[in-house]
Amino acid sequence: MCNSMNGSDLRISNCNYDASVLLKRVRGLLARDDQLLGGAVQRSALMRLPGPNTQHVMTQIEVLPKFGVRATNFLDLARESV
Repeated sequence: MCNSMNGSDLRISNCNYDASVLLKRVRGLLARDDQLLGGAVQRSALMRLPGPNTQHVMTQIEVLPKFGVRATNFLDLARESV
C-alpha cells in the first residue's frame, strides 16, 4: 500500500513492502541512479530490554549524492520516472 503526496518538483511516498519486494525495488533504484550516488550513512536504533537483551527498532539508510553532481540532475531523473 502506498500513499503519495505530490509537489511541484518533489514527490514523497510512504510505502509498505514485503522485504523481498523492497530489496528488489531498492536494487533497481540503485542500479538506475548509480552514476549519481556517492557514499551512504546507516543509522540504527536499538531498544534495551530487561536483562542483557536488545531489540532492533529502526534503521535509516541515507544515500548521499556523488561529489560534483548537481541537484538538478536528481530533479530531472524524478520527472522522468513519474
